[in-house]
Order: sequence, then structure tokens, then C-alpha cells
Amino acid sequence: MDKLAKYFFDHLFIDFEGALDLNKLRELLDDSPESINLLAKLQKNEDVNEFIFALTEALKDNLETGIDVDLLVEEFKIYANS
Repeated sequence: MDKLAKYFFDHLFIDFEGALDLNKLRELLDDSPESINLLAKLQKNEDVNEFIFALTEALKDNLETGIDVDLLVEEFKIYANS
């Protein structure tokens, strides 16, 4: 059973529902330094999909321990500073 569970974790695909573009991100982010840093990185790359992909890959690593808002915020900061 453990091998089967590991297989599912290793092959799980996370997807997001809804449209997310730079305009929507501007609406959702506040004026904190972390938000400004993230938005600057996203504007520089001009690719929100890369951000979403990086985030989903990072979240997969935390499925066993759980995903919460604090983890998401930490992953946003890591992406912004990468």
C-alpha cells in the first residue's frame, strides 16, 4: 500500500481553476514589500504561467505534510527571490 500511495503522490497533477494574468495579480496583491517584489518578478518575466508551474511543483513536495496559506505565502516569496 505504501508503494501505491507514493506512486500517487509522485504522479499527482495540481491545476488551478480560473484565469490568472498580471492584471488579476495586481488586484490580489497588497502593497507589502513581498508583494511588490513578486509583482516586479512577474512583470519582468511576463509569464504568469511559469509562476503557476513553479508553484504547483513546489506544492507537490508538501502534499504529505499539508498545504495552507502560510505555505503558499512562503512559496510566493521563494519564487519572487529566485
